[in-house]
Amino acid sequence: MKYSFLILTLAYMLLSLDISAQLLTPDKNDNPAERDFAMHIALGYSSSRSFQYYSMEGGLTYHNKWVGLHFKYQLSFDDLAHKKLTAEKNKFYAVPDFAKRTEIGGGINLYSREGSSQCFTLLFSGEEDGFFKEVWGVGDGTATVYGQLRGGIGIMSFTTETEAIYSEPQYYEPADNWNMHQDNYAYIHTHTPYAYFGWGKMKKFNKDCGKERIGLHKLYFDFLFGKPAIQGVYDDSGNNTYDGYYPLMTFARGGWRIGYEAIRMNYFSGYMSLEAGYYPGIRETNLDDGLLYVTMRFGFSSGPIKAEE
Repeated sequence: MKYSFLILTLAYMLLSLDISAQLLTPDKNDNPAERDFAMHIALGYSSSRSFQYYSMEGGLTYHNKWVGLHFKYQLSFDDLAHKKLTAEKNKFYAVPDFAKRTEIGGGINLYSREGSSQCFTLLFSGEEDGFFKEVWGVGDGTATVYGQLRGGIGIMSFTTETEAIYSEPQYYEPADNWNMHQDNYAYIHTHTPYAYFGWGKMKKFNKDCGKERIGLHKLYFDFLFGKPAIQGVYDDSGNNTYDGYYPLMTFARGGWRIGYEAIRMNYFSGYMSLEAGYYPGIRETNLDDGLLYVTMRFGFSSGPIKAEE
Protein backbone atom coordinates (compact mmCIF):
# COMPACT_ATOMS: atom_id res chain seq x y z
CA MET A 1 0.00 0.00 0.00
CA LYS A 2 2.96 2.30 0.63
CA TYR A 3 3.75 2.60 -3.07
CA SER A 4 0.26 2.05 -4.50
CA PHE A 5 -0.29 5.73 -5.34
CA LEU A 6 3.05 5.88 -7.19
CA ILE A 7 2.28 2.68 -9.12
CA LEU A 8 -1.18 3.94 -10.11
CA THR A 9 0.28 7.26 -11.25
CA LEU A 10 2.93 5.57 -13.41
CA ALA A 11 0.26 3.29 -14.87
CA TYR A 12 -1.85 6.32 -15.79
CA MET A 13 1.15 7.95 -17.46
CA LEU A 14 1.71 4.86 -19.63
CA LEU A 15 -1.96 4.54 -20.53
CA SER A 16 -2.09 8.21 -21.51
CA LEU A 17 0.28 7.49 -24.39
CA ASP A 18 -1.92 7.70 -27.48
CA ILE A 19 -1.72 4.55 -29.64
CA SER A 20 -1.23 6.80 -32.66
CA ALA A 21 1.64 8.61 -30.93
CA GLN A 22 5.09 8.28 -32.41
CA LEU A 23 7.23 6.89 -29.61
CA LEU A 24 10.69 8.46 -29.51
CA THR A 25 9.97 9.95 -32.96
CA PRO A 26 9.08 13.61 -33.50
CA ASP A 27 5.86 14.48 -35.27
CA LYS A 28 6.14 15.90 -38.78
CA ASN A 29 5.06 19.28 -37.37
CA ASP A 30 7.57 19.00 -34.55
CA ASN A 31 8.14 22.77 -34.22
CA PRO A 32 5.00 24.66 -35.26
CA ALA A 33 6.09 27.73 -33.28
CA GLU A 34 9.39 27.83 -35.20
CA ARG A 35 10.99 28.93 -31.94
CA ASP A 36 12.52 26.94 -29.11
CA PHE A 37 13.45 29.61 -26.58
CA ALA A 38 11.50 32.08 -24.41
CA MET A 39 12.09 34.16 -21.29
CA HIS A 40 9.54 35.43 -18.80
CA ILE A 41 9.13 37.75 -15.83
CA ALA A 42 6.05 37.54 -13.62
CA LEU A 43 4.48 38.70 -10.37
CA GLY A 44 3.19 35.95 -8.09
CA TYR A 45 1.21 35.27 -4.94
CA SER A 46 1.68 32.14 -2.80
CA SER A 47 -0.45 31.09 0.15
CA SER A 48 -0.50 28.30 2.72
CA ARG A 49 -1.06 27.96 6.46
CA SER A 50 2.66 28.47 7.03
CA PHE A 51 3.33 31.46 4.75
CA GLN A 52 1.74 34.05 2.46
CA TYR A 53 3.82 36.30 0.26
CA TYR A 54 4.01 38.22 -3.01
CA SER A 55 6.98 37.57 -5.24
CA MET A 56 8.72 38.27 -8.52
CA GLU A 57 9.95 35.45 -10.77
CA GLY A 58 12.23 35.39 -13.78
CA GLY A 59 12.81 32.36 -15.95
CA LEU A 60 14.12 30.84 -19.16
CA THR A 61 12.48 28.04 -21.16
CA TYR A 62 13.89 25.92 -23.98
CA HIS A 63 11.88 23.23 -25.75
CA ASN A 64 12.67 21.43 -29.00
CA LYS A 65 11.41 18.19 -30.54
CA TRP A 66 13.57 16.03 -28.25
CA VAL A 67 14.01 17.77 -24.88
CA GLY A 68 12.77 20.58 -22.67
CA LEU A 69 14.77 22.70 -20.21
CA HIS A 70 13.88 25.46 -17.78
CA PHE A 71 15.45 27.75 -15.19
CA LYS A 72 13.47 29.78 -12.61
CA TYR A 73 14.46 32.23 -9.91
CA GLN A 74 11.83 33.53 -7.46
CA LEU A 75 12.24 36.21 -4.79
CA SER A 76 9.61 37.62 -2.42
CA PHE A 77 8.74 41.33 -2.26
CA ASP A 78 9.92 41.32 1.37
CA ASP A 79 13.37 40.33 0.17
CA LEU A 80 13.33 42.99 -2.55
CA ALA A 81 12.62 45.59 0.18
CA HIS A 82 14.88 43.98 2.77
CA LYS A 83 17.44 46.79 2.87
CA LYS A 84 14.70 49.40 3.04
CA LEU A 85 12.99 47.60 5.93
CA THR A 86 16.28 47.33 7.78
CA ALA A 87 17.16 50.98 7.33
CA GLU A 88 13.75 52.50 8.05
CA LYS A 89 12.26 50.16 10.65
CA ASN A 90 15.33 48.49 12.15
CA LYS A 91 13.64 45.09 11.67
CA PHE A 92 14.72 41.78 10.17
CA TYR A 93 18.39 42.68 10.21
CA ALA A 94 19.46 39.14 11.08
CA VAL A 95 16.95 37.19 8.93
CA PRO A 96 18.82 35.99 5.77
CA ASP A 97 15.77 35.98 3.46
CA PHE A 98 12.02 35.45 3.59
CA ALA A 99 11.09 33.45 0.49
CA LYS A 100 13.48 32.45 -2.25
CA ARG A 101 13.52 29.59 -4.76
CA THR A 102 15.92 28.57 -7.51
CA GLU A 103 15.08 25.63 -9.79
CA ILE A 104 16.61 24.06 -12.87
CA GLY A 105 15.04 21.11 -14.64
CA GLY A 106 14.50 19.32 -17.89
CA GLY A 107 12.66 16.55 -19.61
CA ILE A 108 12.85 13.98 -22.40
CA ASN A 109 10.03 13.90 -24.96
CA LEU A 110 8.89 10.28 -25.15
CA TYR A 111 6.35 10.87 -27.91
CA SER A 112 4.81 13.54 -30.10
CA ARG A 113 1.54 13.74 -32.02
CA GLU A 114 -0.54 16.33 -33.83
CA GLY A 115 -2.64 18.52 -31.54
CA SER A 116 -5.69 20.74 -31.87
CA SER A 117 -4.92 24.30 -32.91
CA GLN A 118 -8.36 25.84 -33.43
CA CYS A 119 -9.27 29.15 -31.83
CA PHE A 120 -11.88 31.88 -32.13
CA THR A 121 -11.01 34.99 -34.14
CA LEU A 122 -12.86 38.30 -34.54
CA LEU A 123 -13.65 38.81 -38.23
CA PHE A 124 -15.61 42.07 -38.00
CA SER A 125 -16.49 44.61 -35.33
CA GLY A 126 -18.43 47.81 -36.06
CA GLU A 127 -21.70 49.37 -37.13
CA GLU A 128 -23.83 47.85 -39.85
CA ASP A 129 -27.37 48.99 -40.74
CA GLY A 130 -27.41 51.17 -37.64
CA PHE A 131 -26.50 48.35 -35.26
CA PHE A 132 -23.26 47.39 -33.63
CA LYS A 133 -22.19 43.96 -34.80
CA GLU A 134 -19.41 41.49 -34.11
CA VAL A 135 -18.68 38.55 -36.39
CA TRP A 136 -16.57 35.70 -35.04
CA GLY A 137 -14.98 32.82 -36.91
CA VAL A 138 -12.76 29.84 -36.19
CA GLY A 139 -9.06 30.31 -36.75
CA ASP A 140 -6.63 27.48 -37.31
CA GLY A 141 -2.94 26.68 -37.31
CA THR A 142 -0.61 23.88 -36.33
CA ALA A 143 0.15 22.29 -32.95
CA THR A 144 2.15 19.37 -31.59
CA VAL A 145 1.59 17.64 -28.24
CA TYR A 146 4.57 16.05 -26.45
CA GLY A 147 4.58 13.52 -23.61
CA GLN A 148 7.54 14.30 -21.41
CA LEU A 149 9.36 12.58 -18.56
CA ARG A 150 10.50 15.42 -16.25
CA GLY A 151 13.13 15.85 -13.56
CA GLY A 152 15.26 18.49 -11.88
CA ILE A 153 16.68 20.04 -8.70
CA GLY A 154 16.04 23.19 -6.70
CA ILE A 155 16.68 25.06 -3.45
CA MET A 156 14.04 26.83 -1.35
CA SER A 157 14.48 29.19 1.61
CA PHE A 158 11.54 30.29 3.74
CA THR A 159 11.10 32.31 6.91
CA THR A 160 7.86 31.51 8.72
CA GLU A 161 6.33 33.07 11.81
CA THR A 162 5.45 30.87 14.77
CA GLU A 163 4.31 31.37 18.34
CA ALA A 164 7.24 31.72 20.73
CA ILE A 165 6.90 30.45 24.28
CA TYR A 166 9.48 32.05 26.55
CA SER A 167 8.40 30.28 29.74
CA GLU A 168 8.98 26.62 30.56
CA PRO A 169 6.78 24.62 28.15
CA GLN A 170 5.45 22.23 30.83
CA TYR A 171 4.93 24.87 33.52
CA TYR A 172 1.18 25.02 34.13
CA GLU A 173 1.23 26.48 37.67
CA PRO A 174 0.67 29.26 38.29
CA ALA A 175 -1.66 29.53 35.31
CA ASP A 176 -0.51 32.98 34.22
CA ASN A 177 3.03 31.63 33.79
CA TRP A 178 1.83 29.74 30.71
CA ASN A 179 -0.18 32.62 29.23
CA MET A 180 2.22 35.44 30.00
CA HIS A 181 3.98 35.51 26.60
CA GLN A 182 1.38 34.10 24.22
CA ASP A 183 1.49 37.23 22.03
CA ASN A 184 5.20 36.91 21.25
CA TYR A 185 6.45 35.38 18.01
CA ALA A 186 9.63 34.00 16.56
CA TYR A 187 10.80 33.65 12.97
CA ILE A 188 12.11 30.27 11.82
CA HIS A 189 14.33 30.26 8.73
CA THR A 190 14.53 26.97 6.79
CA HIS A 191 16.62 25.86 3.85
CA THR A 192 15.45 22.94 1.68
CA PRO A 193 17.39 21.46 -1.24
CA TYR A 194 15.05 19.24 -3.27
CA ALA A 195 14.79 17.04 -6.33
CA TYR A 196 11.74 16.14 -8.38
CA PHE A 197 10.59 13.81 -11.13
CA GLY A 198 7.27 13.57 -12.89
CA TRP A 199 5.25 13.61 -16.08
CA GLY A 200 4.12 16.45 -18.32
CA LYS A 201 2.18 17.16 -21.48
CA MET A 202 3.55 20.03 -23.55
CA LYS A 203 1.64 21.65 -26.40
CA LYS A 204 3.59 23.79 -28.83
CA PHE A 205 1.41 25.80 -31.21
CA ASN A 206 1.15 28.46 -33.91
CA LYS A 207 -2.42 29.76 -34.27
CA ASP A 208 -4.07 32.32 -36.52
CA CYS A 209 -6.61 34.04 -34.25
CA GLY A 210 -6.79 37.42 -35.93
CA LYS A 211 -3.14 37.77 -35.09
CA GLU A 212 -0.43 35.17 -34.80
CA ARG A 213 -0.26 33.37 -31.46
CA ILE A 214 2.71 31.14 -30.84
CA GLY A 215 3.78 29.52 -27.61
CA LEU A 216 4.03 26.53 -25.31
CA HIS A 217 1.49 25.20 -22.78
CA LYS A 218 2.61 22.86 -19.99
CA LEU A 219 0.50 20.59 -17.80
CA TYR A 220 2.59 18.64 -15.29
CA PHE A 221 2.57 16.49 -12.16
CA ASP A 222 5.72 15.99 -10.05
CA PHE A 223 6.87 14.10 -6.98
CA LEU A 224 9.30 16.08 -4.77
CA PHE A 225 11.96 14.88 -2.34
CA GLY A 226 13.82 17.30 -0.09
CA LYS A 227 16.08 17.61 2.93
CA PRO A 228 14.76 20.52 5.02
CA ALA A 229 16.91 22.05 7.74
CA ILE A 230 16.42 24.89 10.22
CA GLN A 231 19.10 27.48 9.51
CA GLY A 232 18.19 29.87 12.29
CA VAL A 233 15.49 31.07 14.71
CA TYR A 234 15.10 34.81 15.31
CA ASP A 235 13.13 36.93 17.78
CA ASP A 236 10.02 38.93 16.94
CA SER A 237 12.07 41.87 15.65
CA GLY A 238 14.18 39.71 13.37
CA ASN A 239 17.30 41.35 14.75
CA ASN A 240 18.55 38.75 17.23
CA THR A 241 18.89 34.99 17.51
CA TYR A 242 16.09 33.43 19.56
CA ASP A 243 16.97 30.56 21.89
CA GLY A 244 13.70 30.11 23.76
CA TYR A 245 10.90 27.61 23.26
CA TYR A 246 8.64 27.28 20.22
CA PRO A 247 6.19 24.58 19.07
CA LEU A 248 7.45 21.16 18.00
CA MET A 249 8.26 20.95 14.29
CA THR A 250 7.83 18.04 11.88
CA PHE A 251 10.17 17.61 8.92
CA ALA A 252 8.38 16.63 5.69
CA ARG A 253 10.83 15.16 3.19
CA GLY A 254 8.33 14.27 0.46
CA GLY A 255 5.82 16.26 -1.52
CA TRP A 256 4.01 16.71 -4.80
CA ARG A 257 2.74 19.42 -7.13
CA ILE A 258 0.43 19.83 -10.11
CA GLY A 259 0.60 22.85 -12.36
CA TYR A 260 -0.26 24.58 -15.60
CA GLU A 261 2.01 27.06 -17.38
CA ALA A 262 1.28 29.13 -20.49
CA ILE A 263 4.36 30.65 -22.14
CA ARG A 264 3.85 32.84 -25.19
CA MET A 265 6.72 33.02 -27.67
CA ASN A 266 5.46 36.11 -29.47
CA TYR A 267 7.53 39.20 -28.93
CA PHE A 268 6.60 40.71 -25.53
CA SER A 269 3.41 38.76 -24.96
CA GLY A 270 1.72 37.21 -21.91
CA TYR A 271 2.68 34.60 -19.29
CA MET A 272 0.59 32.71 -16.72
CA SER A 273 1.09 29.82 -14.33
CA LEU A 274 -1.02 28.13 -11.67
CA GLU A 275 0.40 25.57 -9.23
CA ALA A 276 -0.75 23.72 -6.14
CA GLY A 277 0.84 21.03 -4.02
CA TYR A 278 2.78 20.12 -0.90
CA TYR A 279 6.43 21.17 -0.78
CA PRO A 280 9.06 19.46 1.40
CA GLY A 281 9.80 21.58 4.46
CA ILE A 282 8.98 21.94 8.16
CA ARG A 283 5.63 22.60 9.80
CA GLU A 284 4.24 22.71 13.30
CA THR A 285 3.43 19.17 14.41
CA ASN A 286 -0.24 19.99 15.00
CA LEU A 287 -0.68 21.43 11.47
CA ASP A 288 -1.08 18.41 9.20
CA ASP A 289 -1.79 20.56 6.14
CA GLY A 290 0.73 23.27 6.98
CA LEU A 291 2.76 22.79 3.79
CA LEU A 292 -0.13 22.69 1.32
CA TYR A 293 0.13 25.72 -0.95
CA VAL A 294 -1.36 27.47 -3.99
CA THR A 295 0.62 29.80 -6.27
CA MET A 296 -0.53 32.11 -9.08
CA ARG A 297 1.79 34.04 -11.41
CA PHE A 298 1.01 36.53 -14.18
CA GLY A 299 3.46 38.48 -16.30
CA PHE A 300 5.18 38.80 -19.65
CA SER A 301 7.11 36.41 -21.84
CA SER A 302 8.92 36.78 -25.14
CA GLY A 303 10.68 34.73 -27.75
CA PRO A 304 13.91 35.97 -29.32
CA ILE A 305 13.63 38.96 -31.66
CA LYS A 306 15.00 38.13 -35.09
CA ALA A 307 17.41 40.61 -36.60
CA GLU A 308 15.55 40.84 -39.91
CA GLU A 309 12.36 41.87 -38.13
